[in-house]
Amino acid sequence: MKFVALSYDDATLADERLIALLNQYGMKATLHLNAGLYRALHPFKNGSQLRLPLNVMRNLYKQHEVAAHGFTHPDLTGLTREQIDAELNQDITLLNRDFKQRTIGFAYPYGTYTPRVVDRVKASGLLYARTIKNTHRFTLPKNPLRLHPTCHDNDPMFPALIEKFLALQESEDALFIIWGHSYEFDVEQRWGSFEENLKRLSRKKGIHYGTLSQALKAFKII
Repeated sequence: MKFVALSYDDATLADERLIALLNQYGMKATLHLNAGLYRALHPFKNGSQLRLPLNVMRNLYKQHEVAAHGFTHPDLTGLTREQIDAELNQDITLLNRDFKQRTIGFAYPYGTYTPRVVDRVKASGLLYARTIKNTHRFTLPKNPLRLHPTCHDNDPMFPALIEKFLALQESEDALFIIWGHSYEFDVEQRWGSFEENLKRLSRKKGIHYGTLSQALKAFKII
């Protein structure tokens, strides 16, 4: 099986354009949210983007997956065990309530984690957690709580990785995970190149397109 999954963090206004593009090309994404920030409409850290309000996200993400990203997006490695648990559990509880779901996915804020953080993520009931360690490979993950993506969407190797992925035999198991932040397309003016990459990768016979949880379930990893 060949599977493509996209993963985006922080739920800023640019997600509206991102989701429109993904829907246009038949792609799906997992959106990692900070419930403590979107509920307060907290400005994003660079001051140039705002987080989406809940009523907009509920409709926008309907065909995609909502996952956790820490209640207030802290670096979990610098927190106590109790603080880590609070960040995880408050985020999960509100996401479950706000989106009427069972939240099973996570992305480590800033991509940082330690064995202690991974243990607390597991204890919270989450089934997978995405890092920001780009592998440039399509091999299936050995540990879903250290789910390493293939590449960031601004990776210079992204176009070449697409060609390599398309050339794989349909009988091979391959998972292509792309991650990023939608606001970066505005800041770096990359919407056009990103759409070209989506166009090249999308709607191919023998390739499955879905969220992170759908991919991991399809491969029976979770």
